[in-house]
Amino acid sequence: MKPPNIYTQCDMEKVITTHLFNGNPQGIMNVFISNKICNMHVIPRSLLDDVNNNHDIKLDQPAFYMLLGGSAEFAELPQAYIGHAESFEERVKSHKSPSAHGKKFWDKALVFVAGDNTLTKVDVAYIEAKLIEKAKLLNNFSTSENKVKPVPPSLPAHLRVVVDEFISDVELLTAFIGCTIFNESIPQKPKDSDLFFLKSRGGDARAYFHDGKLTILAGSILASTSAPSLSTKMKRDQMVQNLTNEVNGKRVLSVNIELSPSTAASFVSGSSQNGWHFWKDKNGEPLDKFRNQKSNF
Repeated sequence: MKPPNIYTQCDMEKVITTHLFNGNPQGIMNVFISNKICNMHVIPRSLLDDVNNNHDIKLDQPAFYMLLGGSAEFAELPQAYIGHAESFEERVKSHKSPSAHGKKFWDKALVFVAGDNTLTKVDVAYIEAKLIEKAKLLNNFSTSENKVKPVPPSLPAHLRVVVDEFISDVELLTAFIGCTIFNESIPQKPKDSDLFFLKSRGGDARAYFHDGKLTILAGSILASTSAPSLSTKMKRDQMVQNLTNEVNGKRVLSVNIELSPSTAASFVSGSSQNGWHFWKDKNGEPLDKFRNQKSNF
């Protein structure tokens, strides 16, 4: 008989087990892949003291971690801080501190350790560097709190293979709980049927529609100004400043960015618009026609 509050699921021929501490799916969780050393602890900020008092959760060891929170003041993306520590148990004390050195935005931590305590400080520094680079490239989350781009330390080839496998398991477990920070959801060349276009107030954008989500593609041109009547004018102006480059007098989006259809339309045009009607495919059909359809990609 399985212990209570432990659930096992097969995922693409991998067996993933989730242990709910106290039986609460919104509480502390331990998630791991059978026959793998990668262990992920999901820890709400409000329950950090419970972790410290639970002897079954061993975080006084080298760890890779992510602090996750909602959108920043001037960004539509959720926030993440990516780090490593010789002991997460000690490191998190500074992150939850009310002092200037603390981080206020986060409400959940994902902490990755080796079940057999075999990760070293160099290993987790390598993991941190590799996954900061990937998170910034994908731009699914804002990682502005990671102000320094670390250089991965050198690992012997035979160890690098092991640690790279650990990284793959980190990505799998992160996606398994619904966190999209490492999701590579946009193909390098989206199908024409998944592309939608919007031209308004000097904006000229392409977006990729998939599984009910709209991603404005890098290279799109945004309206250079916001209409005075736009309720989110200040936020939009700051986003344009942060996420575009000026090319021949035009504001060109430098990254892919996922927004709701109407927010995306307002972001491109600088005016309030119903994105379901203003985003159109190559045949002029509005996005609303495809609202409940799933891409065949």
